[in-house]
Amino acid sequence: STIPVSSGLGSGAAAATAIVRAIAAAAGHALTPAEISTLVFESERLFHGTPSGIDNTVIAYEQPVWFVRGQSPEPFVIAQPVTLVIGDTSVTVGDVRRGWQNEPAHYEALFDAVGRVVVAARDAIRSGEAGGLGRLMDENHALLQEMDVSSPELDRLCAAARQAGALGAK
Repeated sequence: STIPVSSGLGSGAAAATAIVRAIAAAAGHALTPAEISTLVFESERLFHGTPSGIDNTVIAYEQPVWFVRGQSPEPFVIAQPVTLVIGDTSVTVGDVRRGWQNEPAHYEALFDAVGRVVVAARDAIRSGEAGGLGRLMDENHALLQEMDVSSPELDRLCAAARQAGALGAK
């Protein structure tokens, strides 16, 4: 894979999904996406400790899903394909948990704002509103900067992407 390791792009869950599917196929056992997702989640839990559940779900269902921890995933269809460019700075950034512990009210407000951006982004993806999605990516990046989850290198990559014509970057 050319996906950067430990970049949060789900390469571990993708590999685990391939292994689960291969074992099931070799055993002649058909698995549902939900069963695959559960098995991959458990393997991720053993490796990571506390995975979000997002990577295994998206990969097992092979399409975008609206994921809320503790609820059944809701697959949805994108109105039109989008092209994403992935850049890796290899820079590890701020500790959100520590920031939240030091300033809980401020971070809760940031988390709420990110939640609103995510809902709006889902709606933009569903409706094919690429320009709106780009603006929401920019808004989300600004919130991540405020949480100290960015770096000068990433900020430069985002600026370069926008200068090159990207509708948004984060």
